[in-house]
Amino acid sequence: MTNVRSIVEDHLGRGTIIVVIDSNVKDVVLPDHLMNSKEVKLNLSYRFQTNIFEIDDEKIIVDLSFKGTRVVCVIPFRSIYYIANVEDQLNGVDIIENNPFYM
Repeated sequence: MTNVRSIVEDHLGRGTIIVVIDSNVKDVVLPDHLMNSKEVKLNLSYRFQTNIFEIDDEKIIVDLSFKGTRVVCVIPFRSIYYIANVEDQLNGVDIIENNPFYM
């Protein structure tokens, strides 16, 4: 199984990243308008002005801004199926086992 945490942390160490997630995966928490979608793109960065940015062995917990409103998001690693630096989005890492379009 792919070590998604390691890939996320490596990419975050180089700057702002984009993660593509399946919000249908159990335990994902996002704003309502992003739920029930197989393809949600989120930008993440250690440089964002967040109050919460935690990474553990299973998930990322981060408060992100959506239209000016802060929302605490929970992103389980099993929901992430693509990771890339925003400056080079076409050369990211596919996490095939998490991709809902391959199942």
